[in-house]
Amino acid sequence: MRMSDAAGSVLLGTGDVARLEGRACEAYDMPYAVAVSSATTALMGAALALGLKRSRIATTPWSWGGILGPALLLENQVEFCDVDRETLTLDPAAVHAAMTPATRAIVAAHVDGVPCDAKGLRSVADQNGAYLIIDAAQGFGALRDGMPAGNLADVLVLSFGDGKGLAAGGGGMALMRRPEVFERFLFYTQHPCRQRRQVGLALDNEFALNGRIHPAAAAAAAENFDAALAEAEVRRRAGFRMLETLNRSGLVQPLDYPSRAIEPSFERVTAAWKSRRRPGREERLLERLRERGLHATLRRPSVRLLYRQPAFRAQYQDLCVEKPCCPVAEDQVRRRFELVSADGMSSEKSEVA
Repeated sequence: MRMSDAAGSVLLGTGDVARLEGRACEAYDMPYAVAVSSATTALMGAALALGLKRSRIATTPWSWGGILGPALLLENQVEFCDVDRETLTLDPAAVHAAMTPATRAIVAAHVDGVPCDAKGLRSVADQNGAYLIIDAAQGFGALRDGMPAGNLADVLVLSFGDGKGLAAGGGGMALMRRPEVFERFLFYTQHPCRQRRQVGLALDNEFALNGRIHPAAAAAAAENFDAALAEAEVRRRAGFRMLETLNRSGLVQPLDYPSRAIEPSFERVTAAWKSRRRPGREERLLERLRERGLHATLRRPSVRLLYRQPAFRAQYQDLCVEKPCCPVAEDQVRRRFELVSADGMSSEKSEVA
């Protein structure tokens, strides 16, 4: 394929772009998809398409800052809600308690391959007339309640960046359920040629973001889509084996994903110590793992609660609805550790937590 043909397919949303979007719609059982330059671009497009500007949103403190970057740039007020102790994802009960008539949207995220409770969050959103946006950048291939994780969202965001479940060197995607949201997303992120081709807009938008995915990223993501899903299944089996050993050790807070119909993609395996620091617990845990042929090291997770990050405090502190109160998240920051294993979870080297 000549580069001019590839570039043209990106402008029009045809070729590899259409192939990738169609496969994603099939996998997630969602009717509309738009491939874009990054997950951050997808989140900005979602905020614009849903009219989230100078509005109020409920969100998680446990994620990458990019989940809130677009919303904050659009001067939305944020209220941080606590997380589930087991999954580290947004707790629907905490969100329900925080909802007000002014809350326009819930912004949630999968964490380390563990999917958020989309069904619970969908119920809270519907009860309050709010939108649900789910950042699934860390959950490609994960399942919950037997469904592709997050497909109950109004907008579901994927990432194809390095280190993600479907890595293509860059790029992202927004999947949507409502045709009017899809049309507005095109209007704000895509070339007028695609706007006219797909929705026949009488008023196309030459002022849109240059949010189109790179042709090479579209081709790579489309080509590797099914292989990445198969790799997620391999990680799932390895992750559950590791969790079984962790739970049997008696050293960590139990993680019972199967009883909650949670099937993570295990982009990372994390757990929390059951009690305060005791001499030798790291060595005992690693020995239990080695007995089952699982060789790993431990490290502290790199996560910093969003509202504690200096960049957030310096730029966006005044956009907090009120002082964050997330005791579960604060406790898990102290207790959590990550396992770095040679068995498919990660190949990185790290220091013992």
